[in-house]
Amino acid sequence: MKNQAKLTLNLASNPMRNRRLFFMLGLGLLIVFIGTVVLGTGMHVRYKSKREEIEEELQTLQKNVTMVKNQEARYKELIEKKLVNTKEISEYINSVIYRKSFPWMDFFAALEDTLPASSYIVSLTPYPADGTELEVRFQAVFSNLNELLKFIKNLDDRGFEDINIVSESQSAEGKLLSEISVRYARHV
Repeated sequence: MKNQAKLTLNLASNPMRNRRLFFMLGLGLLIVFIGTVVLGTGMHVRYKSKREEIEEELQTLQKNVTMVKNQEARYKELIEKKLVNTKEISEYINSVIYRKSFPWMDFFAALEDTLPASSYIVSLTPYPADGTELEVRFQAVFSNLNELLKFIKNLDDRGFEDINIVSESQSAEGKLLSEISVRYARHV
């Protein structure tokens, strides 16, 4: 049994032989760490500069948005002023067109047909409501109350609406003076 080789359990007795594997593993890890740090630093610098560029663009866009909002508010104000000015003009032009296109002859013919023979209209004031209706207030003279009632019935039969007697009075000749309000709908 003396010929057997001695088994040494002390691994530190041959340090070069045992450290080489650990040195290689440590060196590999160090290279991987340095590579990771270099790549991470490069990415950080690159994305930091891109972030700064994006922030600059964002500030420019925000300035443009506020400038556009200010212009929009200014244009809205100008449009509203123009609308106020043109609204009066367009309403006047529309009323002129309405007065020209309204069938006045039909209206006066219908009004004349409803009047009793001995009655007559003293004054007439039209109030155009829209393109199809006309409110009219007029004063008429009647011989007696029966003629006034007959006139109101005739107005109702001819399609006049909202017939209202506004006031009544007796004239010096003993005739009945009545102010009447009616609405005449245009028949297209």
